[in-house]
Amino acid sequence: MNNSEQRGSDREKCYAKFILNTGRFPGYVRDVSNLGLRIEIPGTVDLSAGDKIQATITPVEETEGQPFGALLEVRWNRWEDPFTALGLKLLELDSDEGRLEYAKLIEYYDMNIRD
Repeated sequence: MNNSEQRGSDREKCYAKFILNTGRFPGYVRDVSNLGLRIEIPGTVDLSAGDKIQATITPVEETEGQPFGALLEVRWNRWEDPFTALGLKLLELDSDEGRLEYAKLIEYYDMNIRD
């Protein structure tokens, strides 16, 4: 079974800035799908599967996207020296604009980045 079959949604390689609202940990979005995203945060982060977090995602300039907030659930946490990698399930976006920005982010990387 490939990753898209396991997740139920294709993932697009991505780059965006990520700020965990509690603790203000900066990180980077590495891939994105309709269901969630994978991020990397420098250093160690004390989060476990099932934890719910609020975050702000800031697309890079060339996507012409605007920052938006999201409620996410940690699905997995893995050390990938020097980062903590997190698999996050998207639970909710902060607004209609946030939903539009998230969709634009996925579309941008779908159209512009290939493996």
